[in-house]
Amino acid sequence: MLRGLSLSFPSLFIVGCALSTIAQTKTTIQVPLESGESIAVVTFDESRHSAEEVKHWMELSEEGSYSSPRVAMHSCDSGFSSEYVTQYENAIGETSNLIKDLEPSDYPEELLEVVTYLHRLQSFWLWLDQQKLNFLSVGSAPATKWEDIETGARCNWAVNKLLRAKDPVQKCKAVLLDWSNCVNKAVQNQLGKYPKGSWDAFIRSEGLQVQLLSSEAD
Repeated sequence: MLRGLSLSFPSLFIVGCALSTIAQTKTTIQVPLESGESIAVVTFDESRHSAEEVKHWMELSEEGSYSSPRVAMHSCDSGFSSEYVTQYENAIGETSNLIKDLEPSDYPEELLEVVTYLHRLQSFWLWLDQQKLNFLSVGSAPATKWEDIETGARCNWAVNKLLRAKDPVQKCKAVLLDWSNCVNKAVQNQLGKYPKGSWDAFIRSEGLQVQLLSSEAD
């Protein structure tokens, strides 16, 4: 109950309409996430943010498209194939585009830590696929260092396995499986986990309500 405030009927009508208008600015959208397992149900104030803006932000979430690598499907059962080269070239092109999208100046300052983390993560995956492509196309042994992160000490066994390999199948498994998995784990341990605290703080500051639902049918 409002005390010490006297409003005439027309004034009450105007106040009521204003409150109704404010309430009507809330809208809810569904955003399918890259993992394919979840849908983000986001409620926001459309007087502050557009639906496209919110969808773009959600791609920065831990389940969004920037948190996942582009995948080049391959099997080492039959050694090498030109099809693998094409798949890695496509994956590299897609990853390069994702990195271009992760320009910090295109996002609110509060998302700087998240965008910086995802940019570096995608940059690592780009390098990883470039190493695999170099091996598949010209037979180059993979590097032992990415940026300032040394992987040789931890993954030298995989490189040695490649050097000892006698046939294409063994070589393929040594690089595309053993070396790749070892380096991926070593580098991501150095990069650390997704900065969920910064993401959650941003969601709160922008008045977003986010609920994750399973995309699988009951």
